Amino acid sequence: MDDRDLEELIEKLKKEGDISLKEADRVFSLFSRKNLSTKLNPKSRYFDSRLGAVVNGWFEAVYALLGSDKRGNFVTTIPLEWLDFENLLTEVNFIDKCRKSLSDEDCFTLMMVGEKTFKSLPERTKKLFREETYGYEKYYCFYNYRAGIYPRLNEVTKDLEPVLTSRWPDLCGIGFKLAVGALVPDSSEWLACSEEAYFIAAASFMKAYGISPVCVKFLDRKTFLAADRKDLPVMEEVLKLPFEALVQNAVDEGIISQKMARALKNNNPIRSFPVADFADMCARVLKFTVDANAEFIKMRREIEEGKWLDVIK
Repeated sequence: MDDRDLEELIEKLKKEGDISLKEADRVFSLFSRKNLSTKLNPKSRYFDSRLGAVVNGWFEAVYALLGSDKRGNFVTTIPLEWLDFENLLTEVNFIDKCRKSLSDEDCFTLMMVGEKTFKSLPERTKKLFREETYGYEKYYCFYNYRAGIYPRLNEVTKDLEPVLTSRWPDLCGIGFKLAVGALVPDSSEWLACSEEAYFIAAASFMKAYGISPVCVKFLDRKTFLAADRKDLPVMEEVLKLPFEALVQNAVDEGIISQKMARALKNNNPIRSFPVADFADMCARVLKFTVDANAEFIKMRREIEEGKWLDVIK
């Protein structure tokens, strides 16, 4: 695609309010690695300033539609990563204006899945992910740089429900890696805040209970850990348990001091926090609680159905 082709699509977008998926793919192809290092790279001798101006004109038309609460295939032409030639758009950078007008869902940039989830994916979907590891269990990442793609991942997301959300991307990443066994906690390390301890607790339970979460990131807006719907009742039960009870149990077992407990309560950072022991304790206590509740529910159901009479007889 060249500047004349793009100008024709600008007119079509203004007239019809959208373009086809194929045309959207053609527009986004302008941001290929080759073009970003040549035609759209101000430092390259092949830089095409006219193409850069027409690209900005395209996003001016897109921004006008977004400002009118319009949606369509045109959304998928918006690049989520900063482009070098945007530094030349000193008057109005319509590319960045478009980014800032997107919904959180349109800003999907990363999905991480564990080995268990990855194996269940269709072959064509697996090709979107690349393997990564810290030397422990494998996990797989799909890095996305194009707006509006998340709804197309229905094969992966259709049975997922968010269970933990944070605006700190690192927390969800740490929680995910702990849950799938891709990260093993050190015996003692820096703890940034009580929310990090909470994620460690929930993730440790997931690993002990065999729940393989999916981590999803939307630029710097939000990140969440999601679980399969079939695991949702168990996760809801776990998340109802007051975190303060786990902290007190850690104090009672001599895992953390009263001073550390106060720091967690006040959301202060803690140096040399016993992450490994705390994670093991949380997994053990939470799993016991869930198993005990399940046994109680089973017993109550048997009583209600009269099966306990057979035991007496």
